[in-house]
Amino acid sequence: MLDHLEGPQEAYAYAWNRHQEMLSDVRQRLTEIEAEREQASSDQAREQLADEYFRLMVDVRARHRVWIVEHGEDLPEIREWTWS
Repeated sequence: MLDHLEGPQEAYAYAWNRHQEMLSDVRQRLTEIEAEREQASSDQAREQLADEYFRLMVDVRARHRVWIVEHGEDLPEIREWTWS
């Protein structure tokens, strides 16, 4: 593989350069993996917030339904609500 090289110094320089290229590739991939991990964490946090919001909305709708059945009108906090 290194037959075309003229001597040990050239072989060393070749190996060193190749090593630096591989190291650079590894560093780049590690940076990409870290960014992917951060994105996944961010996505998980958003997903968790969305799940909490959805559960809250389901709870409010259920409470609203019960209130209407019992009182025949909207919940007090939304009774006077209008589109602005």
